[in-house]
Amino acid sequence: MNRIRASPGYDAGEALFVGSQILLRKIPSARKKTGRWQGDTSCPAGLYFENLHSTIAEVIMELTQMLNTLSAGRVLDVATGHGGFAGYILENVKEFDELIGVDAVERYGEAFGQAFAGQPKASFRCMDAMQLDFPDASFDTVCMASSLHHLPDPARALREMRRVLKPGGRCILTEMYSDNQSETQLTHVLLHHWWAAIDSASGVVHHETFTRAGLVELLGGMRLAWQFADERDLESDPLEVEGIRRLDGIIDQYQSRAEALPGAAALKQRGEELRVRLHAIGIHGATQLVAVGENS
Repeated sequence: MNRIRASPGYDAGEALFVGSQILLRKIPSARKKTGRWQGDTSCPAGLYFENLHSTIAEVIMELTQMLNTLSAGRVLDVATGHGGFAGYILENVKEFDELIGVDAVERYGEAFGQAFAGQPKASFRCMDAMQLDFPDASFDTVCMASSLHHLPDPARALREMRRVLKPGGRCILTEMYSDNQSETQLTHVLLHHWWAAIDSASGVVHHETFTRAGLVELLGGMRLAWQFADERDLESDPLEVEGIRRLDGIIDQYQSRAEALPGAAALKQRGEELRVRLHAIGIHGATQLVAVGENS
């Protein structure tokens, strides 16, 4: 997955990893959903939600219940990062034969190995999401969490996932989207798009997030039978002191990076305006689209 190309001496992904803990604390173990399942026939800063993937999916009971009955067979987790979503999948499926996590960032292999220590059926491979080195129809289950907007060509990556999926297999995908958000959720969207602007100006692949309709259209190109659910948390404290403090630190890091970029003054002003918004309104995580598609 080509989502991180940090400059020498700068590891923004690791620096921002702590940010994922902020919203993790905002989501209880049992959260009411905003939407039901619907049938449909048709960066560094990305690591901010590295551990949030599994928590978001975990509170959607339909998905968990489906996984509980799923014999997942051979599983591929694309753009696996530290393996957070892959861990959730393995913890909840009825059974599986093998899991392979792939990511273009080679150093994630160490973290993945630590996460799956003692699990001989799980392994990591350094691989480009847009050019998967696997034969056609070689996996029963393929998944990806919160990574489409970090890919140079999301449609190509989805075509590759479709190519390696067996007939009758399932694709499981989660991705935040930008529209129809509350004011506190919009804080997250605006921060994320500011991060993306700075990452992009630094040569890091990081796009603004899709709209919900854009995501559904993109997934429609895979020609799978999709079911969708929308998950959001608006019950937690949007002004949690520790969470705001940590986000201030992340804003500081991005402000520092912006100093060396073209248009630095405008980027830094945008960052300070977002800091004011963060302290005045607070933040909730943007709504996530959770999609399960069957290769029927």
